[in-house]
Amino acid sequence: RQRSFHHTVAPSMDILVSSNLERMLYYMCDKDTRLIQMLMNDLQQWGAFEIPENVLAKIRSLFGCGWANEDQIREAIYDCWNKYKYVIDPHTACGFFVMQNIPHDESTPRVLLSTASPYKFPRVVAEALNIEHVQDMNDFKCMDALSKATGTKAPSMLRNLENKTPRFNDVINVEDMPEYVLAQAHNFAK
Repeated sequence: RQRSFHHTVAPSMDILVSSNLERMLYYMCDKDTRLIQMLMNDLQQWGAFEIPENVLAKIRSLFGCGWANEDQIREAIYDCWNKYKYVIDPHTACGFFVMQNIPHDESTPRVLLSTASPYKFPRVVAEALNIEHVQDMNDFKCMDALSKATGTKAPSMLRNLENKTPRFNDVINVEDMPEYVLAQAHNFAK
């Protein structure tokens, strides 16, 4: 159903419609493009769609799910560091929390993949690890504090952004995007 958009400490979790939703449905619906088009049209027009029961059963047989609130995400970052000496980002922390808390068969191995560098979210991660004074630091100083506290190193591509000049400053409305993108593509082609 349609819902309002909320910013959280895990921005990729803030999406309203996942970019992978249509792809997942495509495979779960045995590549039935007419059904997918109907579902996506319903989603766009009504803000919801109803999945056929056989498709829903197939999805449920393959996927587990769960969620974590912001405090649980921070706790998961802290717990993962304390248990495994591995620094995780907020998105991975959501998965870590769910993996630790959903019932599972102990004989079945489980794998958690990190989805991003914790250095993309240095303030959230540093705060979760109780690194002092980060509230007074910019993100680059938070990276340095996180690196010092954990003995890990910020990726140079992120850390070096501090000395880079922004290439793009334009802010545009969604409805202006097609015209803007075409104009920019034309400019780059020159």
